[in-house]
Amino acid sequence: MDTTQSSHLHTRSLSAGFPSSGNRPASPVLEPTTPWPATGTLSPRRADGLSPTSSRIASLALIALIVTLALALRVSVAQTFAGMVDGEGAEYLSLAKNLLAGHGYVGISTPGVNLFFPPLFPMAIAGLGALVDDVDLAGRMLSVALGAALTIPVYFIAQELYGRSVAVMAAGLVAVHPFLVSLATTVQVESAYALGILTGMVLLLRAFRVRTVLSFAVTGLVFGLSFLVRGEALVFMLLALTLLACQCLAAKAMPAGKLARRAGVLLLAFGLVAAPYVVWLSQQVGQFKLEGKSPLNITVQRAKQAGIGEYGGAFLIGPDLEEQGAYNVPSVETIRSFSMTPSQLADYLVSNTSELMGNTLRTITTSGSLGYPLLLPLVLLGLVASAWSSRTLPVQLSLLGLVGMSILATYFIYFTSLRFFVPLLLCMCIWAAAGLWRIREWAGETADAVGLSPRLSWVASGLTLALAASALLAPPLVQAANALVYTRDTRQVVEQAQALQAPAGQELRIAAASAVPSYHAHAQHIWLPYTESEATALRYLEKKGANFVIVRGEDGPRAPYLARWVARGIIDRRAQLVSKFDVGHDEVRIYRLDWN
Repeated sequence: MDTTQSSHLHTRSLSAGFPSSGNRPASPVLEPTTPWPATGTLSPRRADGLSPTSSRIASLALIALIVTLALALRVSVAQTFAGMVDGEGAEYLSLAKNLLAGHGYVGISTPGVNLFFPPLFPMAIAGLGALVDDVDLAGRMLSVALGAALTIPVYFIAQELYGRSVAVMAAGLVAVHPFLVSLATTVQVESAYALGILTGMVLLLRAFRVRTVLSFAVTGLVFGLSFLVRGEALVFMLLALTLLACQCLAAKAMPAGKLARRAGVLLLAFGLVAAPYVVWLSQQVGQFKLEGKSPLNITVQRAKQAGIGEYGGAFLIGPDLEEQGAYNVPSVETIRSFSMTPSQLADYLVSNTSELMGNTLRTITTSGSLGYPLLLPLVLLGLVASAWSSRTLPVQLSLLGLVGMSILATYFIYFTSLRFFVPLLLCMCIWAAAGLWRIREWAGETADAVGLSPRLSWVASGLTLALAASALLAPPLVQAANALVYTRDTRQVVEQAQALQAPAGQELRIAAASAVPSYHAHAQHIWLPYTESEATALRYLEKKGANFVIVRGEDGPRAPYLARWVARGIIDRRAQLVSKFDVGHDEVRIYRLDWN
């Protein structure tokens, strides 16, 4: 290769965000004069020829375009495909409505005060719902807006690691990834949680760069708000803070005393936001608690291990109709009665390793919804696309830590769902973008090597990038399309539930294995119990005063009597079939109950 061609290759590689470490000055992440977001150079003019001010303007313009694209996609999908809300969405929306009505922190899924969900997300829905005078619309709006906003911290983190070109690619992947876009039809907390912790990560990087008290305080406040969405934010904050503090001390960028004071400011700000919820939760339970969902989930998982299944662990009733499950009694009772010694915890983790890790790894490595088969190879390529310097090492380790947290969290959840891996998928999008960009560089270098003109080389690299990105997104698009069509079909459930009318002088009470129909019908929800006996189940429903039962084909495995109801219906003179319809491949039956 001649000298001119070699120089041309080096110039393009530098501008693409994969510079050779031998041709670029080292730039510590904690250098206070480095423009934010960091570009990896101490020069007043960037490798792309832009001044720091112009660079910020260009970054903001790119972010605005990407966020607009993400928002437009999610609004379109929500309007076209939104059907009934998901199970957790029904609870969040119920909490918001009850907060606005002055009924306290009470939902639809569990009796008494809800101790499972931290309060920020339902409070945000309630606040927005008061403004737009529609809680359901507020929940959908938040899902759309928060999902689109995920592109912002992803952009800045990717730019910190790989440069602007990869940052645009990473944010673009998040904007258009079919699975992430499909979440716009739900009312779930994962987007809010991921946005909070990744934004906290961006602010933490900036805090270590500018080193002001205010920057550390703001970072602590953001992590505190994230904790009020999901308690795992505390663990991620401590991990990222520790890694960056170690890098700071190793680089001698800040005296240890000053660093300790700044970290103290961050932790104090976090505590000011998180403490009221921790105090309230601890007072409710009568013992110190940082979060309330783990005891409930572990109780169900233990019952599952005992052989009665997760539904039995949640909604078991005894022969005398007394509730014995984790979720058909007030949460405070389950949490107070829960205990686990360190040895029991170790046994629990060991006994769950095979099943849960198997499910998790299978989901990550083989799920077409996430990006199988290309996502994982691109992630591995992106991880080694450029050397991990002292500047990028803490960031990469923090992202890997977030991946590990996403996997570890499944130990304390008795089922697996793709939405649990939203933070993990965002990290993978950053690395996959670096992998895609490295493939683009390879294509351009190959075109140069065989003697193509610079224009044809540019076309070849661009086409290669487009093909690779399309191949990555094609499987998730197919899976998301099927899921969205099913979600749209659930509108029939909403219509049928809203058409139900309680007998004169009675409150509408719906028994089902999901609280979603009850939510849409504005009814009191009664969980179909777990019991062996059909007669016991009917006695329980009579005791609860249920006037409708909804049975779906997917309910069969939940309890022995439900399998019979799915196969042949409810054969009882007090049960009258009033509606039968299909949602996808699932048959739904609605029965009216008359106990007279």
